[in-house]
Amino acid sequence: MMARSLAAEFAKLKRSKMILWTLLALLAYAALTLAVAPYLGSDAGQTGLKDAGGIWQQATEQGVFDDTWAAGLKQEPRFIAGGLVLLIFALVTAYVFGREFKEGTAVQSLTAPLRREYLTLSKLAVIAVWLLAWTALSMLVHIIDLAILQEGFAGLAARDLWAATGDTFLAAFMLYLTLPLFAWMAVWGKGYLRPMLAAVTITGMSSAIINTEFSPYFPWNMPVHVVGASWMPIPPSGLVPASWLVLVAVFVIGVAGTIWQLNRADTA
Repeated sequence: MMARSLAAEFAKLKRSKMILWTLLALLAYAALTLAVAPYLGSDAGQTGLKDAGGIWQQATEQGVFDDTWAAGLKQEPRFIAGGLVLLIFALVTAYVFGREFKEGTAVQSLTAPLRREYLTLSKLAVIAVWLLAWTALSMLVHIIDLAILQEGFAGLAARDLWAATGDTFLAAFMLYLTLPLFAWMAVWGKGYLRPMLAAVTITGMSSAIINTEFSPYFPWNMPVHVVGASWMPIPPSGLVPASWLVLVAVFVIGVAGTIWQLNRADTA
């Protein structure tokens, strides 16, 4: 039954415009990188960042925006850890779990002789594959961007590439562990509104508390503490063991809550 549920969920993605929209978001970011990175790495850009003072000056002095392969590769995991990717995959999660309510087909899936646990896990598997493929493509596109900016692969070190790749997929994995909460909200709200409002609110909260003592315990800030962020910018600072316990707890609560909500959902 689980295999059939998985096959059905992947079949639902055929001709899905949401896949196209997530790809367009990725390409838009890649285009923005090509437009902005040359200025940030130039003498004028570096001077402007230093003049801004504070964390921007510190980041510039630490080489965060240097026009090199090593500095450029570190921006990819920081992109994945940022709020934009959270918004994209909160929307993907809301779409996967909420589309049947919006399209009026929930009556078929919720009345089928299928355990709700299988339905939940199948949808989460679809999201996991989607996030994995999207992250891999994002890494590839970023490398192409850097090759264009650097006019070739001279200066690319294998250790920098592997480190950036590992950090990128680690940030994506940490993000994925928070997505079941948005799935719960999508089923609870029977659509996309509640999970997206939650994602926007969380993104704002992330920025507000990033420099506080509570930040290492806030699940959506944890990837930033591991790989850093370019949007403020913020260097990696590491996590405490309790942070990982919180992150795992958020995943478990999200999955359990989604199953519970599906078990009591009606099709009206």
